[in-house]
Amino acid sequence: MKYIQKVETEQLGFHERLRHELSSYLEKKVKHDGSITIKKIKEPYFLVNDIWDISFLKNIEQFRENVATYTNKNRNIHFRFNSPTINLEIKYIWYHKLFNESWTLNSIFSSNVTNLRKLSEFLNELYPSLVSLLDLNLEKTEREWVFWLEKQGIPTRKAIQNVKYDRYIHKTGIAIFFRTVYSNLFTFTDTREEWEKDRWDVRVLHEKYGISYNKSRSHFYLNFTNIPGIKMRKEIKRYFKQCLLSKNHFSWATAANYLRVLPQFLSFLFSLEPTWDNLKGLKRLHIERYIQWLHEYSNNNVTQKNAHPQHYVMISLTRLGKFLGDIQRYEYDIAPETPVQLLIFPEDKPKLKKKSIDQIDYIPDYVLEQLFTHLNDLHSDIIPVIWVAFKTGLRISDVLGLTQDCLLKLNDKYSIVTDIEKTYVQGHRIPIDEELAQIIAVLISQSKAKSTQDNNPEGYIFTRYKGPRKGMPYSQSWIRDQLRILAYKKNIVDENGEIFYFRPHQFRHTYAVKLLNGGADILTVQELLAHASPEMTLRYAKLLDETKGIRIGHQSRCF
Repeated sequence: MKYIQKVETEQLGFHERLRHELSSYLEKKVKHDGSITIKKIKEPYFLVNDIWDISFLKNIEQFRENVATYTNKNRNIHFRFNSPTINLEIKYIWYHKLFNESWTLNSIFSSNVTNLRKLSEFLNELYPSLVSLLDLNLEKTEREWVFWLEKQGIPTRKAIQNVKYDRYIHKTGIAIFFRTVYSNLFTFTDTREEWEKDRWDVRVLHEKYGISYNKSRSHFYLNFTNIPGIKMRKEIKRYFKQCLLSKNHFSWATAANYLRVLPQFLSFLFSLEPTWDNLKGLKRLHIERYIQWLHEYSNNNVTQKNAHPQHYVMISLTRLGKFLGDIQRYEYDIAPETPVQLLIFPEDKPKLKKKSIDQIDYIPDYVLEQLFTHLNDLHSDIIPVIWVAFKTGLRISDVLGLTQDCLLKLNDKYSIVTDIEKTYVQGHRIPIDEELAQIIAVLISQSKAKSTQDNNPEGYIFTRYKGPRKGMPYSQSWIRDQLRILAYKKNIVDENGEIFYFRPHQFRHTYAVKLLNGGADILTVQELLAHASPEMTLRYAKLLDETKGIRIGHQSRCF
């Protein structure tokens, strides 16, 4: 696959722009009040030198501390590409990775040194006169790269033992290195408006248009490259742009969910109608065949733990129907001529059985006791996250989104105050005990001491102060994975002797059952959980007779 850049890389102007950027850099200085000043320094060091010495970074304010603590023996990067313009492009990538702090100094000056040297040998041998990496066909060149590595005796695949997926084969870091470099150059040099691209970065859209997103997730992109056909892709991007900008219950997560359904449907449809470039001729017969395929696909492929193939069919048809109906109302040129009501019928969607009472995914006492016995074996940053989730019932996204102003004391009683993202509740208040209040007070104090406008502008109490997630909350997936690793290492099992499969959301269910066991009424529980409707709360109530009661007080001694 060869990407098409907005600018022609053969033109001198493209590389002149890279030279211009490399001839200076931005220095950040943090003031005593945590605010920052940014100054442009005209210094061509990164442009004119083919060897970068880590010692030079001592001259740049934001790197001084990290340089002082850098202990690796390797202190230089060598750029050895025969083509001057390729050398320039590689420097440009490393420059951006350095100054946007998405790579650590260890990654830049140590971990990637061997990979960079091998890449220079590969390109010097196979493409000595290459003008730009972006002139290469990515897929073809990556195959050549892997074949070249294997000829050198360098492993390109390795077996990984993972507590979640058992043993599986994975590409090595050096095997994916060419793709990483190529993709970074494309991203850094693509100056088009974000909406024009085939891959949207929510962080860019958030900064420019206020598109909100869950910062504790790691999924920052919408990828439209799987939409078949240039015309279809353009119109679907137009639809997503319209929905996101409306900010009317169409979130970034909703967009990602729709983008799982539409490419699948279009690929199936265009396999039946290979000459189509729109949906005007879509008929009920096409939908019937898609429904048949959808049932077969979900039955054979939706097999993960707690999979629900019928739900997969239902949600796929619901999202497809919404999309088709919307583009008809908006009078898109690609819209079906047959009304959506005659394409997808309500009875096409499987009627789902309500979950039985014992399917509420809470953590039983038997498992809780094991968890709290081994809680201090978790990463120290995660332990307070678990306590807050357990004692407040907040969704993990809301726990990780807590800020320095979340603790409230009123009439000698403590509460956590926060906005609930999913149900759009502002200033939601949850009473907490004094012990949890003390924990949160310490977290707030630590956050204030470490935070600046550069490393934590939102004032999160569970945040990363450097690296790719700088200024963002911990990742939900990190919390989940660490809990599951703990379960395997410490053999935390259910009553059947099976390793317990932790999910952060289970703490919310556990909190609800604990409240009801303690005598709280349904409306109180609904209010504390910020449920939009009482339906879910009532399911917890039905569980009461089958539980032994979940205790919270005695576990706190483990913290």
